[in-house]
Amino acid sequence: MKILLPVSSKEIDSIVLKWIRDVAQKLNAQVDVLNVQYSYETFTLAYPTYPEFVYMTDKPDETHDKKALENAKNIAGSICDMIKAKAGSGIKTKCLGELGEPAGVIINMAEEGKYDLVVLRDRDRTDVGRFFLGSITDKVVHHCKTAVLVLK
Repeated sequence: MKILLPVSSKEIDSIVLKWIRDVAQKLNAQVDVLNVQYSYETFTLAYPTYPEFVYMTDKPDETHDKKALENAKNIAGSICDMIKAKAGSGIKTKCLGELGEPAGVIINMAEEGKYDLVVLRDRDRTDVGRFFLGSITDKVVHHCKTAVLVLK
């Protein structure tokens, strides 16, 4: 079984770790950890009024995307290390970093990579926050053809 685990930061909480330890390990599943960072182009299209939030460079150039991709791979690597340390060394993991709009990348990767399951952690966001910012989890749940499990 192949499981795609998208993550947004270098931290993974106890609910996800417990699920991986209790379920993924028993299924002998491979857990592919994915972090997606916005490319400069994707970010400015998604948030046209907030270009100051592009944190790695002031100018739209290849250095931003190179650093963002490196950051994505580092975040995924940190989570893979944490999974092995806290959920068990017998769990097979793969670390993936990508650039783009997170929901779209997750959906495409789930389908093209022939994953059996996408596991997402739903962040508690208010209805107003979801209205203005959207929700990656909502987009993936509603548009992904692969089975999606949302851990609350």
